[in-house]
Amino acid sequence: MRAEKNNFIPVAVTVIILAAAGWWLFNYAHRECWQCDRDDFWQRGLEFACSDNAHYRDNSLRFLEKAAEEGSVEAAFFMAELVLGEANGTEIECLRAKVPVNKKDAVQRFHSLEKMLDSAESPPVAICSRLASLYLDGRLPSASPEREAEKWLLRAAEGGDSHAMRELGLLYDAADDYVPARKWFEKAAEDKGNFQAALVVGDYYFYGKGIDPDWNQALSWYEKALEKGKAACAGLAEEKRKKALDPAEARIEIVKGKLEEAGGETPLVIHYRLDGGSSSYIVFEAAGNGTRIGEVVESDGAVTAMLDESFVSGGANATKAGFTFMNQGLEWLLDAFAKSKYGDRAFLFRITGQDTK
Repeated sequence: MRAEKNNFIPVAVTVIILAAAGWWLFNYAHRECWQCDRDDFWQRGLEFACSDNAHYRDNSLRFLEKAAEEGSVEAAFFMAELVLGEANGTEIECLRAKVPVNKKDAVQRFHSLEKMLDSAESPPVAICSRLASLYLDGRLPSASPEREAEKWLLRAAEGGDSHAMRELGLLYDAADDYVPARKWFEKAAEDKGNFQAALVVGDYYFYGKGIDPDWNQALSWYEKALEKGKAACAGLAEEKRKKALDPAEARIEIVKGKLEEAGGETPLVIHYRLDGGSSSYIVFEAAGNGTRIGEVVESDGAVTAMLDESFVSGGANATKAGFTFMNQGLEWLLDAFAKSKYGDRAFLFRITGQDTK
């Protein structure tokens, strides 16, 4: 009996020692992240960021930096935002006191992040959008901030980010580059919650930005915007919901009124160009071979418009004088030409280019 008892004691001690050693090794490995790859360092860094244990919090920063050094885009972005000192978030707030704001260091970190993203096949769209906003806001210095923003918005938009699509549309719109702007607004509008983008597309068709006006298309897009807006704003208070939907409802009312006045059709768009100076110019069709329409001339304070005889029929006047301003003569000339060629209907006249002498 005594021999069995004597054998039990060293076995129990051994078990206790092994258990303590196992606990210590597990705890040490957990803190030091043995055999961790960059994703492990990233996840462990976030896990320790708000720990009550000061050593764990110190390790959090070390792990995050290690993850960034080994190519973790998320970790590199997190550290750049932390050093910039403007972002919010639970982990960032927990570590803010340990990391002083350093704008210069932050810029360097964001540039390093860009190099990492350049080689990534599918970079995180939120990070790409954030880089674009930093360039547009001037916090990342560049000789061509719009070009840099365009680059990152394209990466985000191509990754399916509807917010980036809309921002890209706004960027092109601000540069009067309406064709790609409309393309990205239309793509953004495919997102069921992005009713503002559908509203903008409607404006493009209504006003003819980069395309001929098409009021029926405008109405269709405005109605889509209203439908999407109702779904997106369903949970809002009545006052906020009404404010959000008012722009689409007002536009629908306006375009319906325009269509009713025009007999249900968008006015025919006539494109023309001018060749001449401020007191005398020749007017040409912009389409086809650029047929000459006529001439508008100012002499001694009086303006005369002369329609080319090829467009004069049925006893119509080929010349009309007595205008005070050149644009009055131009309007008469264009209207006389359009009615001669296309009949009595509504028209919109658009200048496509002007050569001045």
